[in-house]
Amino acid sequence: MPKEQRSFLIRDFVIEHNGTRRFNWMNGELKQYKGQYIGAKGISMLSKMLSDKMIARGFVTSQIIVPKQNLKDG
Repeated sequence: MPKEQRSFLIRDFVIEHNGTRRFNWMNGELKQYKGQYIGAKGISMLSKMLSDKMIARGFVTSQIIVPKQNLKDG
């Protein structure tokens, strides 16, 4: 992750999907980033990484959306 002046401690990631188990692998991909300080560039990098991995798995019409949120609480 890039060192960013404005970053926040990330305690957890929440993956929302249509209820299938097809995207549960994302939790494993993100596990290593829990407990780290991450800023906007880092969040963008994680989003792109997950998007690239989805495409590699054949989900070419799926997308990662990071909604606006307050990261102060992790």
